[in-house]
Amino acid sequence: MKGFKLIVILAGVLILIVPMFSFAEEAKESEETEGYSVIKLEEIVVTATKTEEEVARVPQAISVMTTEDLLKTGEPTIGQSLKHVTGIHVNPAEDEACGNINFEIRGFKDAYNYVIQMVDGIPLKDLNYQDFITTKNVPIRATKQVEILRGPSSALYGGNAVIGAINIRTKKGTETPESYVGLGVARYDRQYYQTGTLGRVGKLSYNLAYDGTEGDSYVKEVTSDNHRFFLRFDYDFTDDTTIEWFNIISDFERTGGREWITEQQEKEDRRQPGSYVLNQDGNQYVSGLIFKHRFNDYVDISNRLALTWMEDDGEMPTYGVTDRESDNDYVFDELRLNIRYPLGGMENILTIGGDTRQEDYHYEYVWGGTQSTRDYDQYAYGLYLQDRLTVLPDVNLTAGIRYDHYDLDYKKGPTVEKYDNTDNAWTPKFGINWEFIENQSVYGTVAKSFRTVNGYEIYRTGGEDLDPEYGWNYEVGYKGIFADRLSLALSGYWMEFKDAIIWQIKEDETGAPVTRYENAGRVRYRGIEFETQWIPMEGISLWGNCALDFSEYRNFETASGDFSDNKPNGVWRDKVNFGIDYSTRFGLDLGLSGLWRDDYYID
Repeated sequence: MKGFKLIVILAGVLILIVPMFSFAEEAKESEETEGYSVIKLEEIVVTATKTEEEVARVPQAISVMTTEDLLKTGEPTIGQSLKHVTGIHVNPAEDEACGNINFEIRGFKDAYNYVIQMVDGIPLKDLNYQDFITTKNVPIRATKQVEILRGPSSALYGGNAVIGAINIRTKKGTETPESYVGLGVARYDRQYYQTGTLGRVGKLSYNLAYDGTEGDSYVKEVTSDNHRFFLRFDYDFTDDTTIEWFNIISDFERTGGREWITEQQEKEDRRQPGSYVLNQDGNQYVSGLIFKHRFNDYVDISNRLALTWMEDDGEMPTYGVTDRESDNDYVFDELRLNIRYPLGGMENILTIGGDTRQEDYHYEYVWGGTQSTRDYDQYAYGLYLQDRLTVLPDVNLTAGIRYDHYDLDYKKGPTVEKYDNTDNAWTPKFGINWEFIENQSVYGTVAKSFRTVNGYEIYRTGGEDLDPEYGWNYEVGYKGIFADRLSLALSGYWMEFKDAIIWQIKEDETGAPVTRYENAGRVRYRGIEFETQWIPMEGISLWGNCALDFSEYRNFETASGDFSDNKPNGVWRDKVNFGIDYSTRFGLDLGLSGLWRDDYYID
């Protein structure tokens, strides 16, 4: 197509580091059967329903990346590995610097506001504006698998799950001890290293891991140094009662940065740094506690507690900002009850639960010699119910609903001296999955999504006038496997989103550029996603995935003009991943992969 750009990334020949991807809807589980690897749909996930469920029964698009899949991408963090997943684009200008992860998915540019992230089912993305703190801070080798759920998930997870959820399931130590050491090099003079051990002593299991990255980034003169520690301990009181305690400790430093460059500068050198400079260092601590008890074969209960603490300091000399400091505390608590009891002879799984979240945020900086502060508290709670019923041997119905309440108390700020905001929302969901023949199924889902205004948006120009955004999503899909060697999956979605929160750079009364937030009336998010894998012979796998986006503003008029029928800013229209992998009998893996994507709009 005219105006499209082709970007081909050659991974070359690497030992145990091969570009790879994980399917949506069906996860890949490889085993040696009759001399070749087979693809199966029995992969167990928990993200879609908060209970263990086979991917084949989930009426929604879901990708699964195992530890082996993550390592084969050659990427140093989980977040950067997501670029191999269908429909996800990771911003290359940010993914190397400081480990920050920002990506687009299904027409949503700032996905950190719309995709909730979790570790072992505990949401850890704070209520404030932040990047994906979890996907960059959990070491890959400490991970069992990553589940990426695409599509509205507010009926289970609340307002930050507008377009999906990411759950990092970590490993539990086993009777067989395991230790490892890994070293690697990557583009832009980056180095990364990994080490860890896991095992079990009596009733106590342990998983200890460390990884680090350092070097340059996509943008020249942007360097970073990141260190991440993960510690997980499990104690099995009995076969029915267990407790898990995990800790994530991270430290980072970053120098340099870039905002915009001109078209001429881009032609000369798209990696040049530009005039924007950000020097930053900080650390983060996360602690999660999970208690589980099974009363009998029908009823189990669990309680999840988490504390997240972050702080960073630095300066932005480009904007005259010095002595910048911030700290953030986030507490989460959830109680969940699962009931597996037949209803009228039909298999039935009922999930009932509630959660609370509390965040305290403090930010202060010196701008032009004047000290400014920003403080706010945000409290939220939610109650949810979901039921999965097998009405026929091959037909599953899923229905759920959630109620959320949000309170935001903004204490100080450069534009808002005091601001109190309260929002409430009901978010229902209904889905159906039909396996019409063995390994061939279709599904459909209708769901509502909701997101309230966060503290970062409130303090920006126009923030105090923002309304919460919400929308209805409709999705249909197909997934199938043929002869254990060929997999196909296709999904289409349509979301009508009202009062979408959009930011634009405009001039103030003095002519200086300012970032202004406003509601965009209605936005229609539409798209098609497709993926496939073919194993023609032993050791060889050909794969590809494609995402086409047709999103557009339906009603968006501002003082700057009428943007109706325009495409949303900063989102790639179309994206294609493709590749071939070869595993030899001698333990040597070879791979070749490529990425093709369309232009995006910035007006």
